[in-house]
Amino acid sequence: MKKNAIESSDSKFSGFYPETYKFFKRLRANNNKVWFDKHREDYETFVLDPVKRFILSIKGFLNYINPELIVEPKFNKSLVRINNDMRFAKIPYKEYFLVNFGRFKWDSALYLFLKGDGIFLGCFVNQEKKADSLFNINVNKDRKKFISICEEYGISKKYRIDDIKGLQTFSSKINPIKDLDKILTTDWVTIDKHYSESNKRVYSPKFLGDAVTIFNHLYPLFIYATSTNLDQDLANYKNRIGKI
Repeated sequence: MKKNAIESSDSKFSGFYPETYKFFKRLRANNNKVWFDKHREDYETFVLDPVKRFILSIKGFLNYINPELIVEPKFNKSLVRINNDMRFAKIPYKEYFLVNFGRFKWDSALYLFLKGDGIFLGCFVNQEKKADSLFNINVNKDRKKFISICEEYGISKKYRIDDIKGLQTFSSKINPIKDLDKILTTDWVTIDKHYSESNKRVYSPKFLGDAVTIFNHLYPLFIYATSTNLDQDLANYKNRIGKI
């Protein structure tokens, strides 16, 4: 991989806080505007500030691998608002915070996801079109190649896989041979790594290095989900970056 791809990242991110987890736990028990307004400073200090630093720090790497990814610390860009639309929700706030690195709304994307029981780094695959989705089309061109890519990039037996629409976990460690048919028939799939409150890497700059490695491993899945020229895009990624 070219050296300047990571060196261009901003070095200001220093980690999240134990209070990041605590904020979401407390929000879940007190999901109302009075409580949120009283604890808005905690939200800004322990959620928004480190999230924005994370985005600025990883922007160089993500835009190096794909200049079309939106990597901006702004709402309606990479930041998803914590406020719910009360026309469709029963509680005023989401009990999580999502940072999305895609090209447009509901695009397949890389992401950072924060909630009371964990911080997650992963890849979202939008499969709503089922057999007409690019992921389905690209995988079914050569299933053995897809399995080989999962092995090559260390995806197999390392990352958790979830059906987020059906709210169920396929496996705590993805097995592409066993799980592939299920993936291909699921609307919204996430493949990610979970960091618990006890994982000290979350509270240090080392978490940024983990994010670079994880996004590097999972980016081929984004290629499968979005590419109209699969072989060329996979080859270009491998030649320019390869596995970190």
